[in-house]
Amino acid sequence: MDKKWTLLFAVVILWWVANTIVSIVSKKLMIDGSPVTSGVTNWTPAFVDLRWIELTAFQLLFGGTVAMIWLKITGNRNKSNANAATNSNAKASKYTVVAAIIINLVGNLATNAAYAIISSSSTQVIKSFEPIFIFTLMRCFYKEEEENLTYIALSSVTLMSLGASLFVVGDSSLNVWGVGAAVVSNIAFAVRNIFLKKMHTFRENSFQNYAIISFYGGIFILLVVLGNKVVFLKTLPGATLRTEYAVSSFFYFVYNIASISVLQSVGPLSHSLFNLTERVIVILANIIFFSIPFSLIVVLGFLVFLLGLVMYHLKSLKPHVFKLFNIKYNSLRCTIAYVSISLVLVLTVLFVYHSSSKENVDYVDINKKCKILEKQKYMTTSWVYSKELPKEVISNINSMHFLNPNTFLCVYCGTSQCIKAIVDLKNHLIDSEFLVIPKILKDTPLESWFSHHPINKVLVGPEFETHLQEAVQLALHWHQQRLYFNPTLNVKNFIMPSQPHNAWISSRTNNLTKQTFKFEISNFPSHHPFVAQLMENYVKDYPKFGDISHSTWPLAFDFQRTIRDTFAKFCSSNTDTCPTIITIHVSELKLTKVSHHFATLTYDQNVAENKGANLGNEIQGFPGLQFLPYVNKFLERDNLDQSKGTGHVTVFFNAWWGDSKTSWPPPSNIDPLLLSIHLDSDIIPIIKKNLEYFRNKAPIGSKDLETLHILHNLLGPDAAYFSGCLTLLLKNPNQISSNQRKDIYLVDVKSDYESLLPVQIREKAIKIEHYITSDEKDDNMKRFSAAYNLIEKYSRASIVITQRIHAALPCVAMGTPVIFINSPNLKGGGGSDTKPSPRTTGLLSLFHTLDMYTMSVEDAKEWLSTFNWQAPPPNPDVGKLMRIRATAWDVIRQRSYFYDASQKFGLIPFSPPPVAEKRQLLFHLVFTTTSKSTVSVFGSSKGVSGAFNWRHLRTLESIFYHHPFAKVIIHSSTLLQRQFNVLTEVGYNVEVLTYTLEDLVKDTPAASFVGDKLKSATGGKFWYAHEADLTRLLVLYKWGGVYIDTDVILVRSFDNLKLNKLVWQDLDGNWLNNGVIMFEKGHSFLRDCLKEFAETYRGDLWDYNGPRLLTRILGKWKDANGLYQQNGSDVQVMEKNAFYMFSWDVVEEQCFQDTSESSFADHMKTMKEKAYGVHLASKMTGLEGMESKLKEKTFCKYVLNEFCVLCNRIY
Repeated sequence: MDKKWTLLFAVVILWWVANTIVSIVSKKLMIDGSPVTSGVTNWTPAFVDLRWIELTAFQLLFGGTVAMIWLKITGNRNKSNANAATNSNAKASKYTVVAAIIINLVGNLATNAAYAIISSSSTQVIKSFEPIFIFTLMRCFYKEEEENLTYIALSSVTLMSLGASLFVVGDSSLNVWGVGAAVVSNIAFAVRNIFLKKMHTFRENSFQNYAIISFYGGIFILLVVLGNKVVFLKTLPGATLRTEYAVSSFFYFVYNIASISVLQSVGPLSHSLFNLTERVIVILANIIFFSIPFSLIVVLGFLVFLLGLVMYHLKSLKPHVFKLFNIKYNSLRCTIAYVSISLVLVLTVLFVYHSSSKENVDYVDINKKCKILEKQKYMTTSWVYSKELPKEVISNINSMHFLNPNTFLCVYCGTSQCIKAIVDLKNHLIDSEFLVIPKILKDTPLESWFSHHPINKVLVGPEFETHLQEAVQLALHWHQQRLYFNPTLNVKNFIMPSQPHNAWISSRTNNLTKQTFKFEISNFPSHHPFVAQLMENYVKDYPKFGDISHSTWPLAFDFQRTIRDTFAKFCSSNTDTCPTIITIHVSELKLTKVSHHFATLTYDQNVAENKGANLGNEIQGFPGLQFLPYVNKFLERDNLDQSKGTGHVTVFFNAWWGDSKTSWPPPSNIDPLLLSIHLDSDIIPIIKKNLEYFRNKAPIGSKDLETLHILHNLLGPDAAYFSGCLTLLLKNPNQISSNQRKDIYLVDVKSDYESLLPVQIREKAIKIEHYITSDEKDDNMKRFSAAYNLIEKYSRASIVITQRIHAALPCVAMGTPVIFINSPNLKGGGGSDTKPSPRTTGLLSLFHTLDMYTMSVEDAKEWLSTFNWQAPPPNPDVGKLMRIRATAWDVIRQRSYFYDASQKFGLIPFSPPPVAEKRQLLFHLVFTTTSKSTVSVFGSSKGVSGAFNWRHLRTLESIFYHHPFAKVIIHSSTLLQRQFNVLTEVGYNVEVLTYTLEDLVKDTPAASFVGDKLKSATGGKFWYAHEADLTRLLVLYKWGGVYIDTDVILVRSFDNLKLNKLVWQDLDGNWLNNGVIMFEKGHSFLRDCLKEFAETYRGDLWDYNGPRLLTRILGKWKDANGLYQQNGSDVQVMEKNAFYMFSWDVVEEQCFQDTSESSFADHMKTMKEKAYGVHLASKMTGLEGMESKLKEKTFCKYVLNEFCVLCNRIY
């Protein structure tokens, strides 16, 4: 090889290596800038504090000074100047030099600005188009013909640019300012290289060229900075980063000298292609150094880049290809072409990146767990808070990992936004896991403390989240051998100790008596005795709801003091296990305070007026408190105007509203959940004056049927729904079994009814009253504490006998058996001698109710004497309880802060209520279409979307309405399990089972229906229906159970039905329908049907392989006696009205359109006497309810809204 080319190759290698080092060091220098989650328009700290200017000045001054010194030593400067002086274009050369200096300065500033805002890879995306810029500029403005600028050259350059961009796009971030800076640097360096090439005509020394453009550029920055009276290098980030400034500057000098030297030997286009190759190497190095995983788009980009590189070298075989441009002057067309080509290519790659990065945007998997990597050092942090993870904290987490690059970091997130932010870092060594606090605190002394979080939120106010953060840290130390750091601590200088197994804690001072001893960075082996002692003391020192001696709110808890006291006592007697103290010099990040307030209702005015307090008011506040992240406001129920203008306040309005002096509507800053409200007649005049407010909040959850009736009359039938009482969502703070329940409580039972109880029960029972008149009634904190103390007692009770609705309802929620004595003049609940209390309507079936409106005294005594007092049975009507929970939860979960809090506090999934007898039926649904498909509706030119819609969901709801413990399998390749989270979170059993027909038909009589048969069938006009026809037969054959179509609404329980049943579609018994089929697993009738399907399949008839197939096989099973049986197996056929009250050709008119009262009454009679379900024939009625509410007073309006479990959804 020629020595010249050998030397050139060596210089190119030096250029690439030096630039790789500069990229890594510069990126590490800027890690205090926000990572990719900072947003598309946000400035970052590294940009705001001008670190990018400091770095540019360092690089230019260092490199320029070294080059100047070298020139002075070698004497080359004068020689170059002499050459310049003899040049006829000396004057022009001066302008060229000035232009090169300015453009080089702009390019370097823009490059480092891009590093400060976005990742180095993002900068490389834009800069990968440099060959395109060079190509266009040379054709338009540079008259030299050193290189063949041909079609092949342009094609190869374009391929290499796109390939390199795709290669780096996987590690890119999208930020307007960062992208802009990268574009500016790209244009600047392209222009600079052309000017440098012109400078080469009168300066042959690359050192001199570099010295001039660097030194004077650095001087210019220094003058500008000092001129603005800004202290240069005002806040260097510390010793580690000062070293990085020097390293970056040195290798920046080396790579620039090498780069300019190469430019003197080759043309600008070839130089840009060398630069492009170097970018790929830089990103490879970044991937290796920062442990970035490969992706498919990275591999694809690398292959495209190689293809372009091969094309470029092959172009030399055809040097006389037609020129792309034939332009001899600087024209406007050149400029337009230059800008247009560049812009289109840049936007193309950004679009590809934006599209590829959309994963995890619409859905965050809160069930994901941090990875476990073998032989890996670990760090842990947590974000308990309900507010979004701030960009400063994200940057801080990123910084901690960059300072400890070989350590795996797990972030426990208390919000889904936090999960997404960590995922968006796209670093496989930083992982996240949703923080479910009960799981973290399990098997520690903190577990029981946390179970009382609703009352703790009331007592300590907004500081509760900080206390949670501290408790989580302790529990993580107990369970795991990992270093923990506080994410709000500025950790940019912290390096993980080399011996991670030692026990140590951090302090900001050596004096432990000061307030700086905070558990900010610490490390312990799992199950360390100091951590165990600290957790015990944490619980001991925390304010107790049963011991409130003063009313100052919020109550204080000093964790620092607990640490100091524990440390002093523990280390005085355990010197061998006493943790080491490491002094750190750090500061807290300055985070923006949020203005969102969470409140609960208080009743001071009511207490003052009545000179007593009904603790049921406070009791009904606790279920809402469960879902609040914290409490920092109290709203006076009877004087809401007190809270006017105090910031945005979210509060549950589940309460009694009946004071005629109540201020309605609430102030605009109050954001209430109108869920489980009770309206008394006295407040109706106020409501009538504010109907618009209620309409805007509709639909409204009514605690009882009386309130529902009031709201329907005032606002219309779609404006309200029965939600029951929110108290039914109360979680039992104590996980105890039935045999651990001992006490019997008699709560506010009138003496007349108490005397009806067996003597031994009266003697054993502990009497409790909800109404208090002592001094504690006047203290808000004491009332809440007393109320929670009652909840604690009820949660452990064997049985509660009461006439208080707010004693009975929490007992039902917590699984405590309750006898409710419903009688006139209930304490706190009303009721006349002839009419029960409106507050109990719709709720009595939830209790063992002793209804004194319908029972005689003798009947009541008999009932009580036969009650199983030794082992009280579970409360009845668990189906209604689960429906009430599902409805309320569907409303609550729509607010992200409540949903995250529910996950974090372990409130979901709801625990299934105890039940005396549980029958678990197995139901199957099949769903084959997608939102991208359109399902035709007979008689209409419009179709309906193939997406799973509300009518399909209501089929599912109707199953759980009658069978709350059923298991429903939805066989589908188009649905996702998470689409049914709202049901599974409240305890319903739904499973989406993905299938392929190839797998499903294996080992069945339809096994031959594969290969060409199946391939041919899938292209048919009616395949979407035929696939469902086949699938329902297969799943019943393999699993057994009940199959129903997704347009069937169950109206009756199947408890008295046996399997092996079909249903006639007509009254004459000529045709079957396959919308409902019930069979045992492997039944021979199903075997015959599957065999028939495989052997006689026809794709041209819609019903041939479904209803008509069943009818054909059933005919073969009919014996001489008219029974359907073969070989000891039988099939029974239910009459038409069991599921097909409406024929397919009249269901639209009779069910969806007919509003006559007589027709409605007839349909109701048929349904109650004969029907188990109503088939709505979606092929005929699929458009109904898709664009507007269902027609009022129709039978289908009733059916589709009555048998619901998400009853807040009114159609």
